[in-house]
Amino acid sequence: MNNPEIGKMHILYLSGSRFPTEKAYGYQIVKECESLAGLGLDVTLIFPELAPRQARNMGVPRQPDLMMYYSVKRNFRLETEAIAPFLDPLYSDMSSVWFFLKILAFAFRSRELVRKNCRKGRAVIWTQDLFVVLAQLLGGKAPEDILAFECHDVAKKPLAFFAPVIRRLKKIVVTTSGLKNEFLNIGFPEDRILVLPNAVAVDEFSISESQETCRRLMGLPLDRPIIGYIGKFQTYGLEKGIPTLIRSLVYLKEKYSHPPLIVCVGGPMENAEIYYRVADDAGVPREMIRFVDFQPRLQIPRWMKACDVCTIPSPAKRFFIKSASPMKLFEYLAAGVPVVASDLPAIRDILQDGKNGLLVPPEDPRAWAAAIARILDDRNFAGDLARRGFETVKDNSWERRAARAFSFMVDDPEQWKASIPKTDA
Repeated sequence: MNNPEIGKMHILYLSGSRFPTEKAYGYQIVKECESLAGLGLDVTLIFPELAPRQARNMGVPRQPDLMMYYSVKRNFRLETEAIAPFLDPLYSDMSSVWFFLKILAFAFRSRELVRKNCRKGRAVIWTQDLFVVLAQLLGGKAPEDILAFECHDVAKKPLAFFAPVIRRLKKIVVTTSGLKNEFLNIGFPEDRILVLPNAVAVDEFSISESQETCRRLMGLPLDRPIIGYIGKFQTYGLEKGIPTLIRSLVYLKEKYSHPPLIVCVGGPMENAEIYYRVADDAGVPREMIRFVDFQPRLQIPRWMKACDVCTIPSPAKRFFIKSASPMKLFEYLAAGVPVVASDLPAIRDILQDGKNGLLVPPEDPRAWAAAIARILDDRNFAGDLARRGFETVKDNSWERRAARAFSFMVDDPEQWKASIPKTDA
């Protein structure tokens, strides 16, 4: 492993999660590494090697090329590590215990991984994993290194239990105001917390292709209102609101000469039959719903642009109230599509009702139908909503986000940079 280049700060980005993944966190982490490297920083992403059976099931190499998978620049390094290989024969994609043990094992080894990958000079140890943070702090982190914790979610009980340790962190970046309040509740100083929502590659989503072109390319009807939901159907075993969206069709199915079509893109497809039964129970024809499996990232802007309205029907569960800063919200807005979303604190960090989106009480199908109809029935209002939505995110780039996060974490970047010893390449 090369040592830090002359004049560059070395960032070791540690993640105990699996890569690649169809979940949003994978893209977010890789995009953040690309953006930090774009600032002139020396970045290495370190993550566990896939178990043999795990890689076969996913159809990828055990040491995958994430730059190719996520279509990002090759301006940072990847290091895969064999973590607790004795557990690999026990792998099952249905076993949450296996995944938890691997994440825990990665955290225990994190100090060794830091020493291995940065033998000289100082480092910024960057992670979204609470267990990695605890392992670094409890293991006696080198005082000259900076530990950057970027929190996208955290369970309330572990946070309270480990509060005395967590308060030793100098600074924290969180994605929502709800997460900020969780840290304030354990006595973490407010001036050491930065709320920084997710970002978007605006150029990737503000495509020039028309709605009609996108519908033709995606095999969608040209004459029906299309209501879109783009993203995984569930997260951490939690429903993300598709049943509410389906039930809203009860109030929309007779309203239009060509019945609306809900298009849900993202998988897993084994959930589709469950949602069809929701439609059956509600008296909604199955022809009004279409499910599409996980799609290549480069196709996602077309699926969004094909829609008349895109939705985030998150239920009022703790994760969505406190933690979720959904990347699809930023992507919808960048695609120039009107957005209807659940009225939850994490969403209100970005959307203002009637200004750049519509906010609706979660799990209220009648209210959802009214909001969707308002957009479908008033194209001028829908256009204004979409334009103001785009204005909200047009400057919210990954590069700008990375620069803000890094500047916050490192008090005096130039002075710190000058202290890095010269090393051989």
